[in-house]
Amino acid sequence: MIMRPLLILLFLFSVSLLYGQVKGCKDPAANNYNPNATISDGSCLYNYSFYNPTLKVNPLAETLVETSDLQWDGKNLWTFNDDGAAAIYKIDTLTNTIWQTVYLEGATNINWEDMAFDGTYFYIGDFGNNNGGRKDLKIYKFPATAIPDHSAAPSITIPASAIEVIQFTYADQPQPIVPTEMQKTPFDCEAMIVDEDGIHLFTKDWLNKTTTHYRINSTHAGTFSAQPFETFPANLLVTGADKIKGTAVIVLIGYNNTGLGPHYLYILSDYNNGKFFNGNKRKIELPNATVIGQAEGITFRNQTYGYVSNEQFSINIGPTTFTISPKLWSFDLTQFIPAYALPIKLKDFSAIEAQDINQLIWQFEDTVSLLTVEYSSDGINFRDVFKIKNTVHGSFSHKTDKLENYYRLKWQDDNGQIGYSKVIKAKTSIIGAISNLSLTASGELKFTITGSTSLTAGFKVTAIDGKLISEIPIQTFLPGKHAVSFKNSPIATTALLVTSFNLNGQRTWLLSIH
Repeated sequence: MIMRPLLILLFLFSVSLLYGQVKGCKDPAANNYNPNATISDGSCLYNYSFYNPTLKVNPLAETLVETSDLQWDGKNLWTFNDDGAAAIYKIDTLTNTIWQTVYLEGATNINWEDMAFDGTYFYIGDFGNNNGGRKDLKIYKFPATAIPDHSAAPSITIPASAIEVIQFTYADQPQPIVPTEMQKTPFDCEAMIVDEDGIHLFTKDWLNKTTTHYRINSTHAGTFSAQPFETFPANLLVTGADKIKGTAVIVLIGYNNTGLGPHYLYILSDYNNGKFFNGNKRKIELPNATVIGQAEGITFRNQTYGYVSNEQFSINIGPTTFTISPKLWSFDLTQFIPAYALPIKLKDFSAIEAQDINQLIWQFEDTVSLLTVEYSSDGINFRDVFKIKNTVHGSFSHKTDKLENYYRLKWQDDNGQIGYSKVIKAKTSIIGAISNLSLTASGELKFTITGSTSLTAGFKVTAIDGKLISEIPIQTFLPGKHAVSFKNSPIATTALLVTSFNLNGQRTWLLSIH
């Protein structure tokens, strides 16, 4: 009979949690901000906003007159044309130089419209469909590691064997497919993002000025049916999309094909259940087509700063035709993106070798609810090796027999947002043969030099935060057991970093104090 009271208590507890939550607008920049809201309900209302991006390059290289998208891969900016060569171009944002041309063997560029990057693979969307009649919609996928540095290969071709092809149709498009008049179809598409849920498409509905979010529940080669998930009355033609890495914030860009061609951004935040349109939707006006041409490319370089590009575009105003050259613009949306929607920042992530084990150390600005350490021996295929809940700073020891090892962190905050660290490389680097290290609270370091040759080296001891405590200058040690003493002892802590160094390099151990 104990179970019934227990169930009643659990029910009352869950009800109290439910009624303790307050739904409302959490964004302080909104007109209807509710400071007591704990759950965002997508109800935020905003005043009219205008933003003028900064002109970076005018014009873009002649090769890029039909530039149709942008993608930042963490180090470089890429673009392509919406027809012609099946190639992507690495461009310099300062000198207007095309650093590298990358051709895709066996691919065709019928109407490339958007590009995505998931940290490992590029995705190229060949799904422009102005009359709705295409039966060959596809997405090309290839690994970033297939592209060598531009200094060694300014022009390369990725072999067909390294390229996956993801083919799809729209699940709700009437069959058989019949072309319409040009620009009279709801089945055109120019915007795509890729995340852990799969591939997300945002259509360009020429008839209703809406955009439908379709989802392909895979990122692997094959033939799929893109499922309609939700529709948003954007009142514009969506031409590009990007998701801020590590956040639940998506930005759409597009224009209205009336008057002077007004352009807009939509910032989508606070959505849930994978439905991007059920959260807050902040609309921001951009310069019209007489200034910004037809903007189609958008990408974020960090959480608030990024780039927009426009293709060469002509517009008739009365008897005069204006031609706008292809340009590159930059933007900073700090003032428009809710600060709480951005992820908790990772202050430090590093790896040291401790007693032949890679010691991984992290430090966040605030608590993350779930942290996963991921490992890879090739820098491409990662697997989980450690998980911990509710951590701000900490470490994990990973034993491996590989010479080169790659690690990254994946974390989730209290809002369910996922973040990733940069990939770090831990390469075994040994100075001589130093083993059996131990450190006492009085500052005495004991160690053994193995082998038959002497070792010239110095030692320094530092705190976990990098502060130097003491140092022993370089000297020569014969093979065998040794003991040296650091000054500034006794040492009042539980663990320290000890580094051996000489002219050839250094090696660091994390040692517990005995």
